[in-house]
Amino acid sequence: MTAVLRVGVIGANWGLNHVGAWRAVPGVEVTALCTSRRGTAEAAARESGVARAVWNASELIEDPSIQVIDVTPRPQVRVPLVLEALRAGKHVMQPLPFAQTLVQGHALLAASRTQKVVAAVENLHRYSPTFLQAKAMLDGGILGNVFTIHAHVRTGILLNPSAGYVYEWITDAASGASALRNFGAHLMHVLTWLFGEVDAVCADLRTRLTQIRYADGQVKDNGTEDSALLLLKLTNGATATVDASWCTTAGEGLLIDAVGESGRLQIRAKGLGPQAAEIRWAERGAERLMKVAIEERFRHVAGLPLRDAPEEPRRFPLAAMCFAFAEAVREGDAQRAHPTFDEASYVMQIVEAAYRSHETRTWVPVPARSD
Repeated sequence: MTAVLRVGVIGANWGLNHVGAWRAVPGVEVTALCTSRRGTAEAAARESGVARAVWNASELIEDPSIQVIDVTPRPQVRVPLVLEALRAGKHVMQPLPFAQTLVQGHALLAASRTQKVVAAVENLHRYSPTFLQAKAMLDGGILGNVFTIHAHVRTGILLNPSAGYVYEWITDAASGASALRNFGAHLMHVLTWLFGEVDAVCADLRTRLTQIRYADGQVKDNGTEDSALLLLKLTNGATATVDASWCTTAGEGLLIDAVGESGRLQIRAKGLGPQAAEIRWAERGAERLMKVAIEERFRHVAGLPLRDAPEEPRRFPLAAMCFAFAEAVREGDAQRAHPTFDEASYVMQIVEAAYRSHETRTWVPVPARSD
């Protein structure tokens, strides 16, 4: 019988979603939940049913009974903890953005390689039935040579957010956050997965909302770029446009619209996605796009009891992500848990090249992905 894989989760905002996802995986136990204060740690552990509350992250990381550390707080807090966990020989999962700076990103990647552990970032699109089917269609050559790609992720999360907005930190200049580094990085992970590497980028990055007005009337200066427009030259010869926005009224969410010699393929989803995701397709010469039914084989994973449920769109991808991570640890195959830190480091190179392009007003080459 396979030994129980024990997970410690740091962070009790988005981290509570990870707790539920890990629990859906057979043979995995979330043994501890950590926040920075005893009161919040004990309350979160009690409410989520986790047996042990911890308010010292180092104590959790150093626990020899825990094999996986899932680090979910904001990048300012997360990066040092991830490095500490990697150097302790723990397998690590973390959200995006990968890091605040390229120097930090290089350090995370180097530590994961040195320790030879499983290290992955969260990207639910990679586990969504709709996106998996789109990947299979593209890999099957349904578009032939790809000509152009338009992609956007447009939301209005900074338009009149609620008082006490839990992710208010994304508007702080020191956070390293932005529409491109956060939502845009998720989208870039999907684009490079579907269409391959990027050779060069040209970008314009802006803070459109200079002040954030909360629903209770409070006002705060916005210190991050809430809007980004990019042009990309892909290695496969295609060109792409990317639009990331946190201040779009009636924002339609995520779109990937690819045109090739054999037809046109669209993927749409609400918000950041992958909720309410769908595929539309038109063969060459057709006059309109047609909705594509998602095949049953993409709605489940062998060995994972949970199945895709449209009424809970994030639950299955989250659980499938944790399942793949657990299998990677058990099988000693770090590439099974994706996106890997190698992939995350590469996407960060694209994102930061966009920032250099904005500063220099030129096309900036993207370094080839390292093996």
